[in-house]
Amino acid sequence: MSFHKKILLSFLIFHFVFTFSVLVFEYLLASSGAYDDYGIHFSLVAVFQIALMSALSVALVVIAYVYRFVRSHTRQRRQRAITS
Repeated sequence: MSFHKKILLSFLIFHFVFTFSVLVFEYLLASSGAYDDYGIHFSLVAVFQIALMSALSVALVVIAYVYRFVRSHTRQRRQRAITS
């Protein structure tokens, strides 16, 4: 499997676990009245959760691509040093 497919699959799994499932859990809490005492509307929780998880997932994708670039760059430098 290519690196890009692995990143895409990880991205989708991350959002299914940490965005979708948490939103379902939060919806169940909101529907049971857990947020009524605090005056927090569910839409505020949903927007915050989606924004936070989107920013985190983009940061993780960037870190993965930077790590891949650095690793391949150092591997090429080692190969050039060995052949020289």
